Amino acid sequence: MYLSESEKFNDFSNPEALVWSEKGMVYGDWSSGSNGDGSRMHSIEFKTSEVISVIILSTVYPEF
Repeated sequence: MYLSESEKFNDFSNPEALVWSEKGMVYGDWSSGSNGDGSRMHSIEFKTSEVISVIILSTVYPEF
């Protein structure tokens, strides 16, 4: 998962933008993970700039 202030992200070689990665995941695996249901969760805390706040709001509330 990458975090960027850019609405259209394509800088996948930028290690500072990568906030989570998990190798070895298997497509259709419904039994791995801490819940035994194939789901994954990762939490981070970050300060949002005005740009990110507007992108999030316009994604959640298209009329924004």
